[in-house]
Amino acid sequence: MKRGLGAAWPVALGYFPVAVAFGALGAQAGLSPLWVQLTSLLVFAGASQFALVGLLAQGVPPLLAALLGLLLNLRHARHHAHRLHQPRPDIKAARQRDDTIS
Repeated sequence: MKRGLGAAWPVALGYFPVAVAFGALGAQAGLSPLWVQLTSLLVFAGASQFALVGLLAQGVPPLLAALLGLLLNLRHARHHAHRLHQPRPDIKAARQRDDTIS
């Protein structure tokens, strides 16, 4: 576990500014800290998280906002469909990232 944490810290360091920005945006939009934390815990897709905050701030019902986030992430299905037949699924999973890295 120590090796894994040591290898993962650069990724965590890269996500830290995004997490701070997301928390600030959620607070500015009037979302409770619980909503912001639940979104960060349950939605691992940067673009969808930020879109969800914007939609909820405008009064869109949470279920509709979640469905729109799912629709937004369907773009990844096309990008990664050709990798379904790779012999090493662990490599396939490691290559799938969201827009936060771009």
